[in-house]
Amino acid sequence: MFNNIFCFSIITLLSVSAISQSDSVRFAVFGDYGVNNSNEQSVADLVKSWSPDFIITAGDNSYGSTAIDDNVGKYFSDYIGNYTGSYGSGSPTNQFFPSIGNHGYSDGGGISAYLSYFTLPGAGVASSNTSGKEHYYDFVQGPVHFFALNSNSQESDGNNSSSTQANWLQTQLSASTAMYKIVYMHHPPYSSSSNHGSQTVMQWPFEDWGATAIFAGHDHTYERILRDDNGDSKIVPYFVTGLGGRSRYGFPSSDFVSGSQVRYNDNFGTMLVDATIEYIIFKFYSIAGGAFGTLIDSFKINRTSVGVNDDEVIILPGAFSLRQNYPNPFNLMTTIEYNLPTKSHVEIRIYNMLGQKVRTLIDETKSVGKYNTTWDGTNVFGVPVASGVYLYRFQAEDHIETKKMLLLK
Repeated sequence: MFNNIFCFSIITLLSVSAISQSDSVRFAVFGDYGVNNSNEQSVADLVKSWSPDFIITAGDNSYGSTAIDDNVGKYFSDYIGNYTGSYGSGSPTNQFFPSIGNHGYSDGGGISAYLSYFTLPGAGVASSNTSGKEHYYDFVQGPVHFFALNSNSQESDGNNSSSTQANWLQTQLSASTAMYKIVYMHHPPYSSSSNHGSQTVMQWPFEDWGATAIFAGHDHTYERILRDDNGDSKIVPYFVTGLGGRSRYGFPSSDFVSGSQVRYNDNFGTMLVDATIEYIIFKFYSIAGGAFGTLIDSFKINRTSVGVNDDEVIILPGAFSLRQNYPNPFNLMTTIEYNLPTKSHVEIRIYNMLGQKVRTLIDETKSVGKYNTTWDGTNVFGVPVASGVYLYRFQAEDHIETKKMLLLK
């Protein structure tokens, strides 16, 4: 079940703080995965195909009585710092940043096994080092400051909005000079799933405190929810990303949580996030569709503002596409339009019906957006070509499309 598949949105953000780290970073986000099965393997393969700088998890890192190393290290040891398991040598610097799920207390040796297995945030990782705990902690990568919360009721520093843990988060969000501030946990503040649904105890005033986006799991679905929790007509995205491999949950047929934009549970998958000094873009990919998965949803925030009014949201393309040129037939000039859902190297070339290249119109890298280019009916030397049928071929990443057009003189 899903709606708005291939949905791509963009919002612009209003004030940003100084950049103190590197200019860009790429990371994967998933939860509810640690089950040692083929679904988890497929998610891991998809994540590794992107070569992310690091991974964060939305909890439930290990299920059942299986050892945590068999549920986690078997698939992700290359990212784990201070690794002592049986699946390789691990990472010199920690690149795996989990949050604690409810199964972290009940399964596979419980919380003591979890804390023994991971070293968080890890030696050499930039952090404010203010929580004093591995239950909840912060770290900085690129232009992003991350805050991993413990949303479980067993947390000794509490899990409600007036708790010691919440006070720590509010203070650290306010003190952070990072461009983007991301909060993640296991239990979703908002969720439309018919299994767990929204966890009201975690409905903290994240927007007021300065968070850019919030990730959670617990419900084994993907959902993007846009909220304006303080009534200032600005929106903040909440993501449920619990399709890491364990199982899939359902959605009701109606009465979705307020702000729900995209819901998906047809297959397992993971989020991929790219953060730069210009924008942060959140994408969810299903494991369906081969080695690179299938893009289900994309959402982009530009750095130039801190949220926008709902009526200022601009819808951008969610898939590569090439449109028919216009006018067609044409005489002096024709226009070719194409859409890019992600930053890509684009090539548009003109061929005659013998397959001979006539002209290259585009051969460069472009950002996300809707574009057009023109052809004036000349070849690479600027000489007008004869009347007839020509082909124009569009390639962006692995996507290729070809269409015909008719030049009449």
